[in-house]
Amino acid sequence: MDIHAFYHLVGKRYRKGRIARFKSLFRGGTVVDFGGSAWLWDQIGDGYEVILLNNFRGTNAGKYQMVVGDACRAPFASRCCDIAFSNSVIEHVGDWEAQSSFAVEMQRVGRVVFCQTPNRWFPIDPHSLTPFLHWLPQKLQSRRLFRTFGIRFWFAHTREELEPAQMLSKRKMQRLFPGCQIITEYSFGLPKSFIALSHSATSVIVGEKSR
Repeated sequence: MDIHAFYHLVGKRYRKGRIARFKSLFRGGTVVDFGGSAWLWDQIGDGYEVILLNNFRGTNAGKYQMVVGDACRAPFASRCCDIAFSNSVIEHVGDWEAQSSFAVEMQRVGRVVFCQTPNRWFPIDPHSLTPFLHWLPQKLQSRRLFRTFGIRFWFAHTREELEPAQMLSKRKMQRLFPGCQIITEYSFGLPKSFIALSHSATSVIVGEKSR
């Protein structure tokens, strides 16, 4: 069984709706993607001037500009782009202090924010594909725990993708992004993930460069 193929097939279903939402709001513009890579923007399509911000050089940048730097101390001027974007990254940057810095930087750099993260209280951990593992107290979560019990690891035999993550609730997302609307994405009627979206998102000049 190719667990990666299954993982990406399931993920693609939910990304399709997220991409449609994003494109309905922003038909163009300049974007800084906090922790992103080329594959998602290849799916979103043309019309965006994208800068990928990552803290390591191994990320596939494809046809997009890459900047190596710390997203918690982003090397960009304030309001330098139309959209500060992030997809399933904030849960990986570290503890609450690091997540707070990440959120502050997104809100500083972009005229608007679009930040998605999985819901801590969804019963299946999206990283290990294992029920309830991510509900354990953070101090009990470890690489060893994920390698031992993580369903994705049993099939893929990978360690790198099973790092413990600091998953967030809707309440914590609202604390991190107080000026944003928190949109809920559902799966089987349950809240699966959240998007922090600036209240001013619909007033952004779509399809035009920042002045």
